[in-house]
Amino acid sequence: MSEVSQKKEAFFAQYPPGFGTLLLGLWICNLFAPFLVSGVTAILPSMGADLQARAVHLSLVMVVYALGQVIFSTIGGRFGSLWGLRRILLASVCVFTVVSVSTGFVPDVDTLLALRFLQGACAATISSCCTAIGMRMAPPARRGQVIGIMTSAVYLGLTLGPLIGGGVATVVGWRWLFFGILPPGAAVWWILRRNIRQEWTDAAGEKLDVPGALLLSFGLGCIAFGGGCYGVAPAMLWLLLPGALCMAVFFWWQWRASSPIVDMRMFRESPGLLTGLLAMFVNYGSTMGMVFFLSLYLQEVRGFTPFHAGLCMMVQSFAQVLASPSGGRLADRFGAERISALGMLLCGLGILGVAMLGKTTPLAWMVMSQILLGTGMGTFGAPNTVATLGQVPARHLSVASGIMGSMRTMGGLLSQVIIAFMLGWFMGDSPIAPEHADTYLLTMRTTLICFGILNICGLCIGLRRLAGTPPPGGVSRGGRL
Repeated sequence: MSEVSQKKEAFFAQYPPGFGTLLLGLWICNLFAPFLVSGVTAILPSMGADLQARAVHLSLVMVVYALGQVIFSTIGGRFGSLWGLRRILLASVCVFTVVSVSTGFVPDVDTLLALRFLQGACAATISSCCTAIGMRMAPPARRGQVIGIMTSAVYLGLTLGPLIGGGVATVVGWRWLFFGILPPGAAVWWILRRNIRQEWTDAAGEKLDVPGALLLSFGLGCIAFGGGCYGVAPAMLWLLLPGALCMAVFFWWQWRASSPIVDMRMFRESPGLLTGLLAMFVNYGSTMGMVFFLSLYLQEVRGFTPFHAGLCMMVQSFAQVLASPSGGRLADRFGAERISALGMLLCGLGILGVAMLGKTTPLAWMVMSQILLGTGMGTFGAPNTVATLGQVPARHLSVASGIMGSMRTMGGLLSQVIIAFMLGWFMGDSPIAPEHADTYLLTMRTTLICFGILNICGLCIGLRRLAGTPPPGGVSRGGRL
C-alpha cells in the first residue's frame, strides 16, 4: 500500500463508516446556494432580454433569493429540530432540485421571482441542516477540519458561478443553468439518503410556533427587502423601522412561547454564541462588498476588460477555497477562537491594502491584498462556526446554525447598503466611468474606511471571546455536543 493510501486510510479511520461519501454529499449541498448567486448574476442580461424584464425586476431576482435565505435559515433549522434533520434535508434537496429545473421553464419575470424565493428558502434550509449534521457526525477533535472542507464549497461555488453561468448562457442559453441542477441534485439526494443512517429530532412532540414564524418572517423580510432594494429605491430603507419593531416583538414573544422557534435560554447556556454571531455579521459586513469595488476599479479605473478583471479577481476566490480547509485544521490544533481572530486580522489587512489602490498602483499590490482578503475570509469562516456552535447544546444546534446563516446574509446586506449610500453621497447621478475615476477612488476609500471600522469592531469581539477561551481541546471544540 502506498504512503498516500495509508494516510487516506488513517484519515478516514477517525470517522464513522461511510463518512467520506457523506461529507461529499454535504459538500455538494453547500455548493448550491452560492453557485445560484454568482451564476445567476452572470446571466442576468440574457435573462432580462429573453423575459423582457426591466432593470428593477432584474435587481429583484437577486433580492428575493436573499429574502428567502434570510427568512428560512432559522425557520428551516427549526423544521429540522421538529421533524428530523435527515428528513428535512432530503425534502429540501428534492424541492430545491425541482424548483431549479422549473425555473428553466419560466414564461415571465413574475414566475421567475416566485421560484427564486423558493430557491433561496430551500437553499437556506439545506445549509442549516448540513451544518448541524456535520457538527454532530464529525469527531469533536476534527470538527474544524470537517466544517472547513464544507465551507470551501461555498467559496468554490462563488468562484465557478460566473464562469459556468456566463459560458452556459453564451453557448446554449441561460435556462440550461437551471436545468443543469438536476444531475447533481439527484446524485446528492441519493448520496445523503444512503449515508445518513440516523435521525435527529430534538424537539419531537413540540408544535411549530406559528406566531413566532410570522413575526420572524415579516421582521427579517422587511429588513432584508429594505436593505437589498436601497440601491434601486432609497425610500425602501424605511422598511428597516417596521422590521426592527417586528423583531423586537418577536424576541419578546420567544421568551413567553411554550415552543419557541428560538429558545432564548440557549444564549445563557452558550456564552460564546452571541459573540460568534456578532463576529459573523460584522466580518461579512466588512468584506462582502470588496468584489464590487475591485471589479469596478479594474474596469473603470485601470481599463481592464470584464474577462481580464474576472481573472484577476479569481485570486481572492481561490485563496478562500484553499484557506478554508487549512483554517479548519488549524482550529482543531490551536483553538477555533484563536484562528477565527487571526482570520479577521488578515481581512483587515486586506481591506487596508485595497483602500490604498490608486490609478498607477502595481498590480502585485492588488494581488497581495486579494490574497490577504481571501486567506482571511477562508481562515475565519470554519473556525468561527466551530467556536460558535461548539458550545451549543445538541437540542439547539440546527436553530443556532440557521441563525448563523441569517447573520451571514444580513452582513452581506449591510455591506450593500453602505456601498449604495456612499455611491449616492459622493457620485450622485454621475456614471461610474473613467472620466470620474478620481471621484470613484474617493468613494471607494471612504467606504473601505467604514469597512475597516467594522472589521476593528469584529476583531474586538473576537479578542473578547478569546480572553475567555479554554485551552485547545476544551469545550469550544464541541464538548457539549
